[in-house]
Amino acid sequence: MCTLSWTRRDDAVVVCMNRDERRARRPARPPIVERREGVLVVRPVDGDRGGTWIAANAHGLVLALLNGDRPAPEPRPPGAPSRGHLVEALAPAPTADAALARLERLDPTPYAPFHLALIPPPPEPSRLASWDGTSLALRALTDGDRPVVSSTVDPEGVRAARRRVWARIVGAREPDAQTLERFHRSHEPERGPRSVCMHRDDARTVSFTRVTVDGDGVTMAYAGDAPCRASAREIVRIDRATR
Repeated sequence: MCTLSWTRRDDAVVVCMNRDERRARRPARPPIVERREGVLVVRPVDGDRGGTWIAANAHGLVLALLNGDRPAPEPRPPGAPSRGHLVEALAPAPTADAALARLERLDPTPYAPFHLALIPPPPEPSRLASWDGTSLALRALTDGDRPVVSSTVDPEGVRAARRRVWARIVGAREPDAQTLERFHRSHEPERGPRSVCMHRDDARTVSFTRVTVDGDGVTMAYAGDAPCRASAREIVRIDRATR
């Protein structure tokens, strides 16, 4: 279960993401900067498998991975690759379309179902790739899709609940970064499995990430706890590349 939102204005974009995971998973590592194929990439590091669920590169492209809504139709073989490594493989791409072209050249069969959002700065359009374990679907990602929500426990109910909160907090206006963060901290209508900042006995929101892309650089602010509790953030910034 995860929740993704964003706002795009002029040449800037802000992307916010809650990561929801089982309590048994190891804590993730704060964001690191690495060079992939000559491109600077910033990303947090999954504590179990070493991949990531969100990354941004010096071109200003943000990649955000959410679990699919249903389990894979067939059991995954032992040692099957993590979806987080898929994000790493696509992270150096200069544009959303270039990342999708990379994805189409890969065999998605070993991966569990996922939704992958590719959000560049304006005016390039955003994209969404969805793999259900059988077929890969590619489409435009529009502002009307906000928030993007994944849940394997009552996916329709969770999505509907979080969209109602979005409608109340954001409404029809284009949100600023502070409004996005208010949404991601929300426990409306009550603290629990459907709230945006999620709390269940076996799982919870384990981190909040905010990526800001402007004309000069890319900044990733990361809180390794639920946004309702996190009091400190790790902040990493890289310069924008010149194409």
